[in-house]
Amino acid sequence: MQETDFTERRSSPRFHARVAVLCVNPANSRVYLSKSYDLSTYGIRLILTEPIKPLTDLSMCLHMADNGEQINVRGEVVWSRKADDDHFMVGVRLKDCALRPVSIALRSIQACL
Repeated sequence: MQETDFTERRSSPRFHARVAVLCVNPANSRVYLSKSYDLSTYGIRLILTEPIKPLTDLSMCLHMADNGEQINVRGEVVWSRKADDDHFMVGVRLKDCALRPVSIALRSIQACL
C-alpha cells in the first residue's frame, strides 16, 4: 500500500447533518433553496440544484425540523462543483459567527426518528 502525505486543512471537524437552508444573495436578491450536507463551526457544505460562483456572499437561514427554530448566518462561497446530474455541492465559509455543529447534527438526527 502506498503512503501519501496528507495534511488536514480544516480547523474544526465536520458533522453530517441534513437541514433545510434558505440562501439569499444580497447583491441581487437571488434566492436558493438547499439542504446542508455537512457543517462545522466555521463552514457549511450545501446541496443545490445550481452552482453558485465562488466569492458570492450569502445570507442563510437554517430551518431546524425539531422545533422550527431558524438560525441566521452569513457566509461566502469558497467552492462549487457538480455532484451528480441534478445537484451541485457548494462550500461556504461562515462570516462573523460560529455554529454549534454537534447540537445541530444531533437535532437533525433526532428529527428523523
